[in-house]
Amino acid sequence: MAEIKCPIWEAAQISPEENFLVSPDGNLKFSEAEQLVTATADRLSVLGWTQGQRVAILLPNDWRIVIILFAMLRKGIVACPIDSRIPPEAVEGLMDRVGAIAAISADGDEGSRRPAIAVASVIGLFSSVPAGAEPAVIDLKNPATVVFTSGSSGKARAVLHSVANHYYSALGSNRNLPLRSKDSWLLSLPLHHVSGLGVVFRCCVAGATIVFPNSADSLVDAIYLHDPTHVSMVATQLRRFFDEREGWREKRKLRVVLAGGGPIPASLFESVRKAGVPVFMTYGLSEMASQVTTEGLDTPPQNRGTSGKALTYGEVKISSEGEIMVRGATLFAGYVDNGELVRPFDAEGWFATGDLGDLSEDGSLSVIGRKDNMFVSGGENIYPEEVESALCDLPGVEAAVVVAVDHPEFGKRPVAFVKSEGKELDPAEAALALRETLPKFKIPDAWYPWPESASRSGLKLNRAMFQQLTR
Repeated sequence: MAEIKCPIWEAAQISPEENFLVSPDGNLKFSEAEQLVTATADRLSVLGWTQGQRVAILLPNDWRIVIILFAMLRKGIVACPIDSRIPPEAVEGLMDRVGAIAAISADGDEGSRRPAIAVASVIGLFSSVPAGAEPAVIDLKNPATVVFTSGSSGKARAVLHSVANHYYSALGSNRNLPLRSKDSWLLSLPLHHVSGLGVVFRCCVAGATIVFPNSADSLVDAIYLHDPTHVSMVATQLRRFFDEREGWREKRKLRVVLAGGGPIPASLFESVRKAGVPVFMTYGLSEMASQVTTEGLDTPPQNRGTSGKALTYGEVKISSEGEIMVRGATLFAGYVDNGELVRPFDAEGWFATGDLGDLSEDGSLSVIGRKDNMFVSGGENIYPEEVESALCDLPGVEAAVVVAVDHPEFGKRPVAFVKSEGKELDPAEAALALRETLPKFKIPDAWYPWPESASRSGLKLNRAMFQQLTR
């Protein structure tokens, strides 16, 4: 299959009066969204942007990005969503790396040497262009998006996805955890990240509703207000949801809480599950257009808490060194650097993720940690993620990051940054509590206050920044 009908066009034919987007600005039906996408695609042509060109999107996390994205897909223009909170000089560098010819921003003034177009000049808000009677088609082979990884090890990478990558990722996810027309997914993750884009494509393919919460509402408040059937959460969001969940059961539609984006402490997962929250663990990465493995409705109790099995359209194996290897229809096209495409695959098409893991006999994946995070202390291997998980199991700990520092006797030793809820963590008490679950050599030697800048660093924490703070 080389082409598909645009999912928004298809949904507009089947369920024209169903809501496609729900946001603080109001609701948009599929029929209205189709008209808006058609008009916006026409605007893009007027601007002179053509197939294969890359355009940055510098907007807050709102519904307009979705309309612009699908208008670009119809024209073959590559969307490059960038975090709108990034300083202008950093944005300039990212646009240079991917060769973006222009940017779409809130007011069109980004201080860039390239054209910066105001969103009101791009999106067909007041256009009377009718939705097309003929199917709007999209070529699956076309490049679709460039997404910047969170850069947990320092410099972010520019990941190029094709339309097929996003489309098959959505199909695989929706087959595993069913998403249907009249369902809704609360968009609690940013659209400059692959996990946020994953929600958009899943909903479009299924004809389901994307819900944009009010940024002032907590996650629990948004769930209570909108009563979604599905929501995605990273570990911090899941913990806050669990702590603040009083009253959420008054809304009965919630069927899926997709938990991933990094390690989820086993005790948190078990507590959430026992409380009746329909949580499903997942392992994914930008290079595979979001999910790789995910628990399913049929996951047996003994395998709950793993990252589940490989979804349709993707494959997973473990290398002889214990590294997680992936390939399939959702595997990205390559990294973009200074306009060049770098394809980091082996001869059989496998991509080395940099993560370490184990596969059970039935194919369930357990993730151990990052290969490049592991360090040796006195001849013993230490995986920071294991220590972080133990720290997050302690009462009052909201987040933790463990990094290595040089030591004259042992070579390297772990130190910890801990974010506490309420009173600060007592290092002596914490060390004593950790001895119940960790050997002594894995207990941090030093404890650092949580840096204020970490709360603004995105879905994944920048370990390089924490490492720098120990010097």
